[in-house]
Order: sequence, then C-alpha cells, then structure tokens
Amino acid sequence: MDGLLVGLGVSLFLTFINVCFIWYSKRISGVSAVAIVQAGMLVKFMLGAIISFCIIKLVDINLWAYALTLGMFVCIAFPITAYIMTNE
Repeated sequence: MDGLLVGLGVSLFLTFINVCFIWYSKRISGVSAVAIVQAGMLVKFMLGAIISFCIIKLVDINLWAYALTLGMFVCIAFPITAYIMTNE
C-alpha cells in the first residue's frame, strides 16, 4: 500500500509541474510556447527520474506497486492533462 501512496504523491507532484509549464506557455504566443512546453517535459522527466531513484534507494516500499502506479499515471493522466489544458 505504501508504494501506491508514494507513487500517487510523486505523480501528483509531476502533474503539478506539467500544469505549471503548460499554464505559463499559454501566456506566451508563437514558437516560444512550444519551447516552454518541451522544456517542461524535460524538467518533468528529470525530476521524475531523480525522485524515483531516491525513493528506490532510500525508502523501503513495495517497488512493484510504485512502478505500476507511476507508470499508469504517466501513460494515462499526463496526456489527458496536457490535452485538456491545451484544448481550452
């Protein structure tokens, strides 16, 4: 159960980062907005990798539950969030 909760927490944090970058890119027009979104994806990826590495090394959790939760959230929630925020 602890892997599930930690996975949800990390996923929500990364979603917040994603929403912040998309919100900021909406305030800018043109090619700069696309660059901001792409930079946000890179930052989100790097933060996710660093946080996951630290959690795997430092915290005793169920790694299968953590990996499944984070993986499902990345595959389902991130594209839906990006679609909703850019479609407005």
